[in-house]
Amino acid sequence: MYKYIFAILAVMFAVSSACSNSPWKTASPSVVKLPADLSAAELAFHEAKMMEIAQYAINETYHNNKIPNAIFTASIVHPNGTTICMDRNRGEDSSIRHGETQVILACSEKFKKNTWKGYYLYTTGESCPMCQAAIMWAGFDKVIYGTSVKTLYCELCMSQILVESNFINGYGYGLNDAGNVTLEIIGEVLTNVTTPQVFRNWCPGQGNETFWTIHPKCNSDYSPSCVNGSSILSTNFVFTFVAIMVIAISMLF
Repeated sequence: MYKYIFAILAVMFAVSSACSNSPWKTASPSVVKLPADLSAAELAFHEAKMMEIAQYAINETYHNNKIPNAIFTASIVHPNGTTICMDRNRGEDSSIRHGETQVILACSEKFKKNTWKGYYLYTTGESCPMCQAAIMWAGFDKVIYGTSVKTLYCELCMSQILVESNFINGYGYGLNDAGNVTLEIIGEVLTNVTTPQVFRNWCPGQGNETFWTIHPKCNSDYSPSCVNGSSILSTNFVFTFVAIMVIAISMLF
């Protein structure tokens, strides 16, 4: 008799003690479409637009004006293929004038628009948290990037805020009452151009060290399909697990 009372009390304690460690619903990272997920026509369209900004970035960085920040170039494109605006990172003026924020602000001023619903934004490198948020606030339908944050940091030794764009995008459900994430991310488009030609290997000892060179701290056993075993278990899960274990043990006596 006592063991059942003890078990019930344990469950009641677990339920009453459990609480959420977040003030809002925890969101999963949104899906990132890769080239293999696109039709031949879609891929050709996005590669052509990516090539435009990649070529601009290459010319501005390594040939014409030799501006290091120009590696991050972005454009705003109409779904019919018309490039509305193109601009580059202007970090020489301000550290927050990244390619994406710069092209959004400049194009919005030029066309007196405060929303870009129905348009696409292209960027040579995956957006940082600041730029990803700006893209979401601006209302774009799609953002298409070339080289990923993972590659920039882990393989090319470029300093980054280590939050992937789709993690930020997952929380976009708070931007509308329906709770939907409306921005689609398409990643790693034309990386055979963006990674070796726009973004170089800046790792120590490669001869290309610059002010953004960093010693990356990356996990050698990383796999995108791996369940994150290092994450902290939620409070709810811990209390529920303890309650189940108590019940199981109590049944043995």
